[in-house]
Parts: sequence; C-alpha cells; structure tokens
Amino acid sequence: MGHSVGVGDSGHASREDARALGWFLVAAQFALIAAILVAPAGPGLGLGTIGSALGIAAVGVGLALAAWGAVSLGPALTPHPAPRPGAPRVRTGAFAVMSHPIYVGLSAAALGVAALRDGLVTLLLALTLCSLLWAKSGYESRLLRRAHPEG
Repeated sequence: MGHSVGVGDSGHASREDARALGWFLVAAQFALIAAILVAPAGPGLGLGTIGSALGIAAVGVGLALAAWGAVSLGPALTPHPAPRPGAPRVRTGAFAVMSHPIYVGLSAAALGVAALRDGLVTLLLALTLCSLLWAKSGYESRLLRRAHPEG
C-alpha cells in the first residue's frame, strides 16, 4: 500500500514491540468508535435530508461489509493486525473482493454516522478512525506477507 507504520518494518523491533503496537492500534480503533457514537451533535454540517439518507446507506452498507468480512475470516478473525498463528490466508468471501473489508466497512459506517449526526466533531473523529484503519491495514498487510510469503 506504500505507507508505513515504523515498528516491524526493519526487523529490529522486538516481537513484543510489534504486539504492543498492534494492541495500541486495536485500543485506539475501539476508543475512536466509542467517541464517534457519543460525540456531541454540533456544530452542524448542514447536510439535511440528503445527508441523512446517505448516512443511513453508508452505515448499513458499512456494517454489512464488516460483518461479511468477519464471517469470511471465520476462526482466523482477530482484532489484532497480526494473523492468528497457523491460520490460513483467507481469499474467499469478502476477501475475494477486497483486502480489508472489515476496515472499509467500519470506515463507511463511521462516515455514515457522521452524516447522520450532521456534526463536525463526529466527522473529524470518523476521519481520524479512517486514517487509523488505513495505517492498520498497511501494517496488517506487511504482517500477512511475512506470515504467508507464498502470496
């Protein structure tokens, strides 16, 4: 993906540092999701009825995509970016369509909530979550390539 999260790239970071980074990303992800859900409504973005309709659609599609991704992973599902030891690389279901359907779905749902709430604070939190998930997906992709060098 061309972006980087420094730990784990050079091989110099310890396995414990890489695990700690993964759990930090998980904690930040869940904290941002919680903040999006409880953020104050104002100031408004002025999206109106169209924003509400788009928000409902984005939340629905996003949650469906994230759920499809979770079901597709089956026993390989973990919130940590490192793959479960011994788990095969999943390339079926949602993963036949895209690399990170759960992250894409969570991003869409978060942006949908921001549109529904019509709030600048919620939008900023949603964009922060999208950025975090983008970074986490890149880190996860590198860890997957290491765990499954055969491709």
